[in-house]
Amino acid sequence: MRCLIASSHKVLAENTRVADQFWSRFKGLLGTQELKTGEALLLVPCNSIHTFGMAFPIDALFLDHENKIIYMLEVLAPWKMSKIVWKAKKVLELPAHTIQNTSLQLGEELLFV
Repeated sequence: MRCLIASSHKVLAENTRVADQFWSRFKGLLGTQELKTGEALLLVPCNSIHTFGMAFPIDALFLDHENKIIYMLEVLAPWKMSKIVWKAKKVLELPAHTIQNTSLQLGEELLFV
């Protein structure tokens, strides 16, 4: 699945994998050696994340029920936790520095097609 920025239709991630079952959310990115440019993981439902057991940092976008960005976390290092974002319904995990490189802003809507 592709993830687009709604306002510009710019591709944020060409290959977005969805983790929407208990085991797929539990596994997340564990066992992954890297998250390459153009890849992402969408966790549904989700309002907090961790990078325990991971070997690389990530960026994370916390989304509300309309897929609008309500919180952004840049370069979350391995073995760290995010805060709980109570209104978040989903989290999109992206390669580190994606937020900075794409100039994403709070309130932007994402499309998954």
